[in-house]
Formats: sequence, C-alpha cells, structure tokens
Amino acid sequence: MYSQPKDDLDRLTRLQNEHLQSDELVISTLHKKNELESFIYAWRPKLEGSHRQYVLPELASTINAKLSENESWLYEEGSDSTLSEYNTRLEALKVLIVPIDNRMKEYT
Repeated sequence: MYSQPKDDLDRLTRLQNEHLQSDELVISTLHKKNELESFIYAWRPKLEGSHRQYVLPELASTINAKLSENESWLYEEGSDSTLSEYNTRLEALKVLIVPIDNRMKEYT
C-alpha cells in the first residue's frame, strides 16, 4: 500500500482548505452581486407604484438616479468587483429605501 509522508498530507490538506475558502468567497461574492442587482430591479417599479405615496417626488428622483448609477456600475466597472464593494453599495441603497418601506408598512 502506498502512503504519503505526513508533511505531504499536511501540505495537501492546507492547499485544499485554501481552495475551499477561495471557492466560498467567490460564491459569497456572486450571491451579494445578485442581491444588489435584485434589489435594484425590485425597487425601481416600487418607487413608481406601490410605494409612490410614501416618498417625496424629489427623494424618489434621487433614489432612482442612485439605482441607475449602481446598475450601470454593476454592468461596467463593477462586473467583477469585491464582496465588500457589493455590500457597501447595497447597504447605501438600503439606507435610502428601508425608511420608505417601513413607512409604507406602518400605514398599510
């Protein structure tokens, strides 16, 4: 029976763990990118429809501009960005939008 020296097994185990961590980061990044994209597509029609009466027109215009800006970024220079950047952009949009959603939920 063939056996690997302990050092080789340890090295291969570390290498495998590094690959798993890298894979997890790639998957998490893709999920966050998709979450940002979904958030953008979900909120544009809500601002013009179901949530329209819960937001001032000027703020809706500002938010729509931010949604468009982030959408353009997502498909251009942000197409292969980092998990941190996707998260930062998503959280910045939520800061603007969550209060509107909460207001709508409060009054309906």
